[in-house]
Amino acid sequence: MSIAFLMAMAAASAPLSHTVSIDHGGSPLAVTYTAEVKTRMHTVSMVPPTRIGPERCRWTAVVTVERDVQAGGKSGLNRALPGEKEIRGDRAGNCHAGRKAIGREIEAKTASIQSYLRQVAAEDRPALLADIDTARALALN
Repeated sequence: MSIAFLMAMAAASAPLSHTVSIDHGGSPLAVTYTAEVKTRMHTVSMVPPTRIGPERCRWTAVVTVERDVQAGGKSGLNRALPGEKEIRGDRAGNCHAGRKAIGREIEAKTASIQSYLRQVAAEDRPALLADIDTARALALN
């Protein structure tokens, strides 16, 4: 693997985050939801392996979300949240040759990923409050 390939994939996999502040039991908490994007690519051909023909690169970017609760600047309650979002695409040519363009395609989906992150954060609120209450109850015992 070339360094350029790794850099392109790292740029496409840069974490996006969404932070919310909540006041729970009189304590201010900062909750950060971080999206991790992992990309898989596969070159497919429409002709037998012994012949030269058109190739296509099929790629999939899988977005997962991790939650981090911070109190007083200290991180303490981390959790990978269930569910994932898949973004798919394909383009003409070999995956290795099109890696930069694929990275740009994924970067163009940043708004969609941010929207998914906000959706997950909103849906997570009941579970978040339950996790905080459980951690607080365990700390008091």
